[in-house]
Amino acid sequence: MNTIPTHFSGKTLSFNTHDVFDQVEANFINEREDKMRGNLNMNGNKIINVSNPINNDEVINQEYNDRQIKDFKYVLKTLLEKKIKK
Repeated sequence: MNTIPTHFSGKTLSFNTHDVFDQVEANFINEREDKMRGNLNMNGNKIINVSNPINNDEVINQEYNDRQIKDFKYVLKTLLEKKIKK
């Protein structure tokens, strides 16, 4: 057991570092493939630096979204113009 002596009000206290780190890790997300349990409340903060999606279940960024809408509008306009010319 790893313990750290701590001086408080003239007394020396010891606590188990594994217990402390287990409690801290429970409140943070690991960088590598950590799985969420429950909702993620961003509390007004942003999710930034999101890359373009590869799979259908991935989040998209604003640039990707805008490009998809622009491409869709172009295709729709082209199809409508061809239909009107007939």
